[in-house]
Amino acid sequence: MTENSQKADSTNLFPIQSKSSQSSETKPILKVKNWRSWVYGGVGLLLGAFGITGTLGLFAIQEARRQVDQSLKTIEVAQSIDYYQIQLLFRLNHYLKTKQETDQKLYQLSQIRLLAATNKLVSIQSQDREQVQEVKTLADLVQFKLQEQKKSLGSSQNLSPLLNDSYYDIHAQINQIVQNERQILARRQVTVDNYRLLTNLLLILGSILGIALAIALYQEQRREQKQLTVIDNDYEEKEDVLNQKLQILQIEQQLSSLLLTCRSTEEIKSILEDFFRRWFPNGQGAVLEISASRDALLEIACFGEINLPPLAQPSDCWAMRRGECYHSSQADFTYPCSLCHHLHGETIPDNVVCFPLQAHEQLIGILHLTNIEPEAQQIVESLGQQLALPLAVMHLQEQLKQLSYRDSNTGLYNRRFLDEILERTLLAAIRKNEGRSTEQSPYPVGLIFLDVDRFKDFNTRFGHAVGDQVLQTLGQTLMESCRRGEDLACRYGGEEFVLILPGMNEQMAYQRAERIRLAVSQRVVGDRRITISLGVAAFPDAGQIPSELLNAANMALLKAKLNGRDQTVCASQL
Repeated sequence: MTENSQKADSTNLFPIQSKSSQSSETKPILKVKNWRSWVYGGVGLLLGAFGITGTLGLFAIQEARRQVDQSLKTIEVAQSIDYYQIQLLFRLNHYLKTKQETDQKLYQLSQIRLLAATNKLVSIQSQDREQVQEVKTLADLVQFKLQEQKKSLGSSQNLSPLLNDSYYDIHAQINQIVQNERQILARRQVTVDNYRLLTNLLLILGSILGIALAIALYQEQRREQKQLTVIDNDYEEKEDVLNQKLQILQIEQQLSSLLLTCRSTEEIKSILEDFFRRWFPNGQGAVLEISASRDALLEIACFGEINLPPLAQPSDCWAMRRGECYHSSQADFTYPCSLCHHLHGETIPDNVVCFPLQAHEQLIGILHLTNIEPEAQQIVESLGQQLALPLAVMHLQEQLKQLSYRDSNTGLYNRRFLDEILERTLLAAIRKNEGRSTEQSPYPVGLIFLDVDRFKDFNTRFGHAVGDQVLQTLGQTLMESCRRGEDLACRYGGEEFVLILPGMNEQMAYQRAERIRLAVSQRVVGDRRITISLGVAAFPDAGQIPSELLNAANMALLKAKLNGRDQTVCASQL
């Protein structure tokens, strides 16, 4: 029975019973003799009183329910302010680290959201004056903390104590508001219970005077009880959702903080693999990044039984082509892409999630997960957003590292890089040779050590600017000779250069050296032709470690110098 019908019943009962009472005789003799009229009139008045009292009780219950809804809304908005201020402080802290315009805009957006939530809390009317004052205090505190942050952004002082104070001050005020509102909610629940008790009494009395009124009130009581139960359950669900969001946010912040402090891909790999194994024990997946050449996918982290083939390309993935997240469980129809077949073969697992990692409006990789429950897919998307920025920072660090490995004059790799890459190249060659049979020839690594003939004459006769031009010309020639991706040209020091040629034996390296020598001999700086002397050695015959290989090539170079310069000598000829 609806509220309007109940009101109609109440208003209809009273006039009918009033007519009954008015229809009785007004003469005293009739009143004495016809006492039933007084009984009927009294019953009618009682029924009318019960109807009015029941109606007022319904209005009171509705008002109490509205107040309960208001209390729940106040708690929800207050907790959302706490969430937004955590997000604001996290983005401010990140902006202070990166000083990026995008991060500044994110911080400003968080300010807008925090102020909007604060204004929404202020707009909620409360009957408790103390709570109104607490809300006003919170609004003033938020404004004060934002102004304090704005004034402190331009200073060079450490803002960590300021951010901590800002968080705990606002968090404490929000807790005070939530506690007060819960106390108010408890009092309102008592009020609801009292009205419910009164309604039950009216039902008992009304059942004696009229079955219809008793049934109506009883049904209303049951309906209100269900609605209050729904309100309680809704509050618990909202509280659980907020707690879950806060927990997820804390996990994401911890993960993002750890990833931002990483200084190598190996550290990121270990952190991500441990994280996904712990939080997605039944899942399989990988975090892949796009190579510098933008034509291949490289493995950053992998968990589960997944192996990334060397031929995987960014264009193989549907999500990377479309630039948006792909859920196999949400698609109207599914067709596994080439990347899924590369990773899983012909049998594709259920619930595939591919989330493209984007930072600064550029694709940098992809998060691929399988066997993930549908309710966890939103968490995966949020984690994907947290992964993009640390990977972008790692890319930037790698670029800075590459700059530190380059010679500023020639553009070639410097001596520091040579020492590192030659050792890694020889270790890789040793591992390849371990897997070869005795009948197969060992995997070689060629090395060319070269020097400019009479370089000091260029500096003495033409000046150091011309000497630098000679080095730059030679560096350009060496870079042009490195047509294979694995070939590396480095400046060893002064006018000495080294070429690392993986997979080339001594004879092949000699042929490359002769081509370089002839190409350089056609270059003229000033009025003088450039000539070079070259020494060739190859792993493993000439040396097993970098120092032995470099020494063998250097001795061959010295032999070329002694033989008259402008020639190539192999280490096997010594």
